Amino acid sequence: MNEGTQAGVPAERPGHHWRNPDRAREYVQRMDALAEERQRQFELLVRLLPYPRDAAIRVLDIGAGHGAAAAAVLASYPRARALLLDISPAMIELGRERLACFAGRYRYLEWDFADGSLPQGEGPFQVVVSSLAIHHLPAEATRRLYREARSLLAPGGCFLNLDIVAAPTPALEELYRRLAEEGGWSSGPSGRHSRLHELGQHLEWLREAGLAEVDCFWKQWHLALFGGFVPGA
Repeated sequence: MNEGTQAGVPAERPGHHWRNPDRAREYVQRMDALAEERQRQFELLVRLLPYPRDAAIRVLDIGAGHGAAAAAVLASYPRARALLLDISPAMIELGRERLACFAGRYRYLEWDFADGSLPQGEGPFQVVVSSLAIHHLPAEATRRLYREARSLLAPGGCFLNLDIVAAPTPALEELYRRLAEEGGWSSGPSGRHSRLHELGQHLEWLREAGLAEVDCFWKQWHLALFGGFVPGA
């Protein structure tokens, strides 16, 4: 992927700012302050998984950070196992502390998906999830990531992404920004969030990748839970 330059200095690759330990700790503290709200969102994500709770599913968490999404699935599926991808050693260290109760059921892999690539030798998975990670990617990398996620899914599997998206109009953008700031969330698509894509674009890319029953299952301002399913065998 062309990283681009500014004033002769190579641009930082998407998501690489999380390598900073102070930034990683600040993020986790901010998410902890929203724990009750986040729990409701992850509960909905888990309810969308098309498997009985005793299923021995394999889960891939893209941009897992401190492991919040994977933890929600592992807690609800006692026989599940998860592979967590993240670029940040600091986030991985924090995640291992948070996931200690799931020892033996998860594994972290330090992985750079800034160009949309995923570890193809690790599949298949029944579930691929992501939370607040993919929005860092530009359009072509996002499209590639969706294609590769689809290729890693087993028949009957699903992909679910809880992430921030661009507002469809400038007026809504300003409204969402204000509401998000009042609620303690990110201020929206500015700075490192300047690459945000509209929800409709994400849904189109998911269908293009070969997923079926693609939809937005929940949305609040910039934050949306969306994804799709793989037809069964």
